[in-house]
Amino acid sequence: MPAKPVHCGEHDPSVEIYDSLSDATDRFARRHPLSNTAPGSYLNGMHFTPRLSVNSLFWLTSLRDDEKGVTRRVWEDLPGVFAVEGLPAEMIEITSAIELHSALTELVRLANLGAKPMIHFDCHGSLERGLWLAASDEYMSWSELISLLRDINQACGNNLCVVSACCFSFEAVRFVDIHLTAPFGILIAPEGEVNAGFLEENMVAFYREMLALGDITSAMETRLKASFRMFHSEKMLAHVLTKYIDQGGMGRRLRERREALMKMAVPEEVELTKQTMAELRHLRDNMTKPTEDLIKRFIPGFLAGKAPAFTVKQLEDEVRKARAAGIPPGQF
Repeated sequence: MPAKPVHCGEHDPSVEIYDSLSDATDRFARRHPLSNTAPGSYLNGMHFTPRLSVNSLFWLTSLRDDEKGVTRRVWEDLPGVFAVEGLPAEMIEITSAIELHSALTELVRLANLGAKPMIHFDCHGSLERGLWLAASDEYMSWSELISLLRDINQACGNNLCVVSACCFSFEAVRFVDIHLTAPFGILIAPEGEVNAGFLEENMVAFYREMLALGDITSAMETRLKASFRMFHSEKMLAHVLTKYIDQGGMGRRLRERREALMKMAVPEEVELTKQTMAELRHLRDNMTKPTEDLIKRFIPGFLAGKAPAFTVKQLEDEVRKARAAGIPPGQF
């Protein structure tokens, strides 16, 4: 079925890069920046339009019997919204953590066969404990959920879109690791509590607008922004790489890094010819200057094979704009 496009030994410099990126990733997770623009961010001048395509919806639900009214009313309309676009929508009742694990594992299989799913979680959530499954009174931790979603996203090439109506489920972003495959291309979820009335009023309209316009960001801003936030894996990578460039990829900090590397490579007591020193400096400069290879190294891993729409030059330009605006290095 066609997908519906939706407009989300020797010194190894990679060791140094990954150390810096780890620090930047930690700060990113603590701040939970929005997907498109964040006040005070280098990236206000860049637009990150999610580049997703979907060909199915899987609605995973686990609620108490007396809470299922909103879901029933939403589901009266939602399959028809997808059917208009020729796309299937399936509801799956989850009765235990084992069943949720099995359902998500099955989605890995389907993704390997060509499915490009949207997953909607219709459950309760706890900030500390994760997703709550009403039927079995079990929790699945955010970290375990992220691990399962990562396998699906890997199978569909960083094309997974997750919409979670579970309270606090934006907390899952804290468990995204830049060194592993992103668990989703896009996550739309509440950072705090969300009430059933808001969901009933807006969720069908969100999906209808998303499919009709082919623009998930616009639909989210119009229908869900009051209670939901968006995480975009490609923008996270851009944030992290920009921080790396800021902290040592250009200007004075880059010069300081290069001098420190020379001191590590050539002890003071070792005398080298001018030609050898010049060759070492040339090699050092090539190894430390940010190039498009900085992005390419994350395509097979974090981005699951999907090349991003931004370049290193764009990120460097954003840092230069920040400098021109008087923002010093390391302030983000």
